Amino acid sequence: MNAATEIANNFFSNQNLLVYLIGRKQPRQDFRSTGRGILSSARVVVLTDEGSASASEIFAGAMQDWDRGIVVGRRTFGKDWYRMDFTLMMVQ
Repeated sequence: MNAATEIANNFFSNQNLLVYLIGRKQPRQDFRSTGRGILSSARVVVLTDEGSASASEIFAGAMQDWDRGIVVGRRTFGKDWYRMDFTLMMVQ
């Protein structure tokens, strides 16, 4: 998630919603751009294919949702969920 939002931050001059997470037992968590995009006036074309997944899908979605760029290519992997790892502790 951090990779996608850090890259997308460069392309937005406002604090836009980039992506959000909702868990079964977790409240909604929003990820927004910082509003300090050094490439906010650059033209953007995002190329995708069936091998595009995770961070690249988040980036492409943010560009498309905010009309910030054009997404060109094939349908992405599209797993449509984000995995968070947890450390399990042994209880004896």
